[in-house]
Amino acid sequence: MRERVSPRLRRALVIAGVVFRFLLFFGGLGFALWFAFIHFPDAWNPFVPPRIEDKPNMVTGLKLRGLTGEYDICVSVVRASGTKYRRDAIPSKSEGCGMPQGLTLEQSRISYGGGIQLTCPATAALLMWERHVVAPAAEEHLGSEVVRIRHYGTYACRNVNHSESGRRSGHARGDAIDIAGFDLADGRKVSVLK
Repeated sequence: MRERVSPRLRRALVIAGVVFRFLLFFGGLGFALWFAFIHFPDAWNPFVPPRIEDKPNMVTGLKLRGLTGEYDICVSVVRASGTKYRRDAIPSKSEGCGMPQGLTLEQSRISYGGGIQLTCPATAALLMWERHVVAPAAEEHLGSEVVRIRHYGTYACRNVNHSESGRRSGHARGDAIDIAGFDLADGRKVSVLK
């Protein structure tokens, strides 16, 4: 014959079960986060600055956005890539323009023909794009190395589409570059218009 469990004991057992599951779940979650934080590869750790040489992944965009407002950290990321640059502030009296903590790209693995003035995070993103998108795609699809990236410009205090009114372009903050095309090692020129 089955013994009856008192309602108080039953309630205590239910509460104990809920508390046990709660502790098990959050304890496991805490351990997993601790383990991930300690043993996570730097390329996947959102709290570690990006490396230009690391292959982009799900947290790369987050890491690049994290460089905004962290000028010295960002400059060290660009410096570690072997890129030659110059710290370059562009003050502006026009509202929405200027680049207080920018960089002028002097030499990268691929030539841009000069005139690259961007914010540091935009420079880091450009270098990652150059190394992990442009160079491999040119080799794979065109069978040649890119020796120059042609562009229409970077920093310019202007509105979107050069309109008289409206919002400022990303160029006004040094966050944009307009790519015109690519020159390949075998002499071919590739335009983004074709």
